[in-house]
Amino acid sequence: MTPGHAPSWDVGSASLLWVADKAVHRLHPGSETHTETVVPQPIGAALPRTNGGVVLNLRDGIGLRDPDGRLTWLVYWHRDGGTAGPAAIDPTGNLWAATADQLIRVQPDGRAKVIRDGVHITGLTWTDDRLHLATSRGIESTIDGGEARPRCELPGAAGLCVDADGQLWVAVADEIVCVSPTGTIDHALSVPGATGCCFGGNDFSDLYVTADAVHVIPGVGTGIPTARFPG
Repeated sequence: MTPGHAPSWDVGSASLLWVADKAVHRLHPGSETHTETVVPQPIGAALPRTNGGVVLNLRDGIGLRDPDGRLTWLVYWHRDGGTAGPAAIDPTGNLWAATADQLIRVQPDGRAKVIRDGVHITGLTWTDDRLHLATSRGIESTIDGGEARPRCELPGAAGLCVDADGQLWVAVADEIVCVSPTGTIDHALSVPGATGCCFGGNDFSDLYVTADAVHVIPGVGTGIPTARFPG
């Protein structure tokens, strides 16, 4: 089984999204209904849209999948050797998408701008005013994608999320590590092969972790609802 990654919680449908290879997965925990949708190329992230569809960070650009299954390109940036990385939606509705070596901000109308170049990003998440990134240098925080401030050295960091107390939860190898707002590592949870995490559930108190399977860890913290893409 291909390991999943880039989990996100869709508040509109009370379901968990994640991706694996060329597929988007959706799980409704209440009914345990699981669907898998194959897409035409490798995918780095699938995030909820306000209309009930999903926005996709694909190898060749940003795609929009409607609830009826129709897929269209919002931005197309095909180039040789391109890869799709993580993505996150900021509080104003812009999509921040990582490629092989760039961070690109995509507005709902399709206007795109390269914010950072020459950086390999393995995880993205937003709080109200800051973007947090996992890179080869560890965890960094930045306001509007500008100059980044190191938060924690954490080699091998992958997907991450934030809770209501400002703590970051980061997938690193076989653990989910909790990083305090001051950059110290408070504690870690053992999850073999962890690739990413997000909070979800009715009160956002369940931590969902992707690996070879999806794990649910209740009661470790309380997450915050994430924005949906209006495009």
